[in-house]
Amino acid sequence: MISGGVTYVGRQDLLPTMSPYTWVNLSSNDNYPGPSVCGVGVSTQGNDLWVQVLTTGGQVWQTHCNVPGTTLTCTGAWVQQKTPSTTLSAPNPRNGSVPGNGPNRRTGPLPTSSPSNGPVKEPGRS
Repeated sequence: MISGGVTYVGRQDLLPTMSPYTWVNLSSNDNYPGPSVCGVGVSTQGNDLWVQVLTTGGQVWQTHCNVPGTTLTCTGAWVQQKTPSTTLSAPNPRNGSVPGNGPNRRTGPLPTSSPSNGPVKEPGRS
């Protein structure tokens, strides 16, 4: 979670009952990229948790946390990762069409239905 330029990661005990989240501030870890952080992601495997952040300048940074049992320890420094290529783009739609601009594009209000008279048909549609 990011709030006010500060990145947090949390954990929650689910047993024996659901408890509140315990949040850890990751912004005080060495090399934190600062208030330009605008996105966050996490990945896990076993007792390892990696937190990645994206900055408004397109940089990707990562830190590591240990999650043995019910504890969450995040003391690793932030390390800049390889920035994704800016030449990547979404694949072209099939047949060169652009979604929403074809013959099935809906214009006007959405149709509604009534329990007493069934579906209401859009004007000009059968």
